[in-house]
Amino acid sequence: MSGDSLRPPVLPSWGGPLTSADYANLGRSWITRDLADQALLRRVASSDGAAIVDRKNNDSYAGIIFPYIWPGETHIREYWLRRDHPDIRVGNDGPPREIAKYLGPPGRGNLLYFVPGTAAEWLTDTTIPVAITEGAKKTLALYRLAGHGLADGIPPRFLAVGLAGVWNFMGSIGKHPGPDGSNRNEKGLIPDIARLVWTDRKVFVVYDSNVHSNSSVAAARRNLSLELAQMSAKVFWVNIPQGAA
Repeated sequence: MSGDSLRPPVLPSWGGPLTSADYANLGRSWITRDLADQALLRRVASSDGAAIVDRKNNDSYAGIIFPYIWPGETHIREYWLRRDHPDIRVGNDGPPREIAKYLGPPGRGNLLYFVPGTAAEWLTDTTIPVAITEGAKKTLALYRLAGHGLADGIPPRFLAVGLAGVWNFMGSIGKHPGPDGSNRNEKGLIPDIARLVWTDRKVFVVYDSNVHSNSSVAAARRNLSLELAQMSAKVFWVNIPQGAA
């Protein structure tokens, strides 16, 4: 599989090379060293991580940053941080779980994540199905699967597209005057969605197995599917067995 040869002229301005432990951890998510380098992943200390996501540094923002680059372009639109030590939430309805694993700068619009090297023409080629998932790491693994074993020049089996969160296909898209004259945030599909062609295109929604147990995740999948169907996409759900993700 081959994509655009375009790359940013320099590495991201933040952070340094990944460590051997980073590559090993990514490998357990089916992300090879070459793919991690292609995606321009970088390790940042807590001070830099906090600055990237505009938080006060409390020594919990060390991790890996994922540059967001639109297919066919060379500039970095945004960074998202995957923290080494996310916060832990303890509830009454299950075991402790990590929260806010991925963070972006507050107040910014939601963006789609594409692996650097994704060809711009794949966005409009409706013969290539789309697979939408949550999280940059899963997007990288799907990107690898889409081209696994294919020769250079062969289009991928599907286009891997990432959401930062299950509801992040929605966001503030502008301001709308309220009845009292104040400006209020207008919510809707994020602009990136409209930059792909969906008509008569197969779309596979690949959410985690907690879609079966978490009502918010299930509602997000239903709403995303309805939005895509209204754009004449042919939507399918990929149900991952519980405990597998």
